[in-house]
Amino acid sequence: MCSSRRAHHPLKQPNVCSACRAVWYCGTACSHADWREGGHRRVCKALGAVRRAAKEAAAAAAGAADVAAGQE
Repeated sequence: MCSSRRAHHPLKQPNVCSACRAVWYCGTACSHADWREGGHRRVCKALGAVRRAAKEAAAAAAGAADVAAGQE
């Protein structure tokens, strides 16, 4: 479903926020509306930071597992 608070349309050709890559929209109109009126502007940087931190943590855990597997 579209992340815009104005409408909940199915994602036919989904657009992801290019900054945080954490929310999806059904189209440009909904993404622009959410940026201006829906509050995404206030949380975009934080969502991006959380997403990047989770990705880095997963990569570090995978690297640690590879090192541990190589020591057996």
